[in-house]
Amino acid sequence: MPLTVRRLLAETNGRLDVFVRGELDREIRWVQASEMISAAAPYLRPGDVVLSEERWIEEDADRFVEALTRADVAALGCGLRAGAEVIDPALIHACAQAELTLFSIPSTMPIVAIIERFAELVRADREAVLTWTIDRSARLLEALAGREPRIPRLLEALRTDLGTDVWLVDQFGRLLAPSTNKRPSGVAPRSPETPSGAFRFVPLPLTDDTPRTWLVIHLDGEATDETVITQTLPFLAVAIAHERVRTDAERRYVSEIIELILANQEHLAGARLEAVGFDPRLPTFAVEVRWTGPRRWEQSHHDFDHLMLDAVVVSDRESSTALVQDRHGRPLPELAQKLLEAFGDTAVVGVGSRTPGRQGLRRSLVEAREAASAAAARPEAGRWATAESLSTYRILLETKDADVLVRFVEPILGPLMRHDREHQTQLVETLRTFLGMNGHMKGTAQALHVHVNTLRHRLARCEQLTGRSLTRMEDRVDFFLALRAASVGHDDGFDAAKVR
Repeated sequence: MPLTVRRLLAETNGRLDVFVRGELDREIRWVQASEMISAAAPYLRPGDVVLSEERWIEEDADRFVEALTRADVAALGCGLRAGAEVIDPALIHACAQAELTLFSIPSTMPIVAIIERFAELVRADREAVLTWTIDRSARLLEALAGREPRIPRLLEALRTDLGTDVWLVDQFGRLLAPSTNKRPSGVAPRSPETPSGAFRFVPLPLTDDTPRTWLVIHLDGEATDETVITQTLPFLAVAIAHERVRTDAERRYVSEIIELILANQEHLAGARLEAVGFDPRLPTFAVEVRWTGPRRWEQSHHDFDHLMLDAVVVSDRESSTALVQDRHGRPLPELAQKLLEAFGDTAVVGVGSRTPGRQGLRRSLVEAREAASAAAARPEAGRWATAESLSTYRILLETKDADVLVRFVEPILGPLMRHDREHQTQLVETLRTFLGMNGHMKGTAQALHVHVNTLRHRLARCEQLTGRSLTRMEDRVDFFLALRAASVGHDDGFDAAKVR
């Protein structure tokens, strides 16, 4: 607590009588004794308490008080003569006119005793502040050294010490971490670019490569303790830096899981998912989020947390990919809409289908990415899509899984590919060209440099070997998709020789 004139008077066991009540709650800078005010005046500073014997003052009380007033001292203590009980009326009048606190010092109390008492109080206050600072630093270090979550514990300690709510937000005004304290009803932090009178934004001392972060303090009408805030800021900065290092490590780990899945190593990816807490008994699905504007992409995993979803997330500045488990079994369209609400109006969301185990994770990832592409292409449809809302052939062509593609191509093009290998014919190429020419016989023959009759013979052979008819739309679609699947998979390990 500040060492004020009122407190100094109270700490002398009532032995100092106040004759003029000036600014009693003014903080004292120092206490000093002076007998010749003309000599001491140049050394006085605002907030000083001056102690002097009455015999040095009474000859010219007005001039004495005028000098003290110019120095802006906090109070004057007047030492009484032996046997005296009151101060000279002229001095009382002068101090009253100047509104300068005036108190008497009995002759039985040496002036130096007041100076010593002041020094004792200053020392005790400084020791108390030092002890408090050390104790608080120890509590902050304990919060910083403990297990996750560190940032909420630091915020809760700050909230307790300040007696008001606090948050950490980024440049978009979004919470960077969940906090144990709740927002006041009807009030929410805003971006520092659009400040509100209800909040104070304090920038954190972070490195240049760390996204801008602010400590937001709810102003409830009372002054905030700057010492508490200043002491906490470096701890928060360290916690954020640690969180970023941990997040980067998690991002690399999750990236490796997704790469394993896309490389058809789902058994290895499944083991890693179990290592990060995934339940192998629960269905898993993929989510792809793409940003069309500014977004706090570094903290996407917290949006999943808020929806009570278990998720591993890897993000860059344009998208976030997640593998998710929902212990509540909610419908995927419902989750897609809730995720979109959490991510904001600069996002599109794609959700893949649920897979009961490790097998199928790759397909769900591909579905989520294709669904996000479809949602981005049709923002008027709601900016979200699920695998169920997409055409099956688009998912198939995006899988780029050689084994899946072979299983699709085999029953349709398999007979033609075998015939071409065994007889050095060009039935597959003939079929591809014919469909590419929209079934135009003359144009196809010219493209293949053959006679129209030769073309008819080849197409008839294709129908004979496959048992399909090029005059039926369903068969043409199957031929088209099989040819596209073989073409898409060519650069991803598709081998026509596997088609037996």
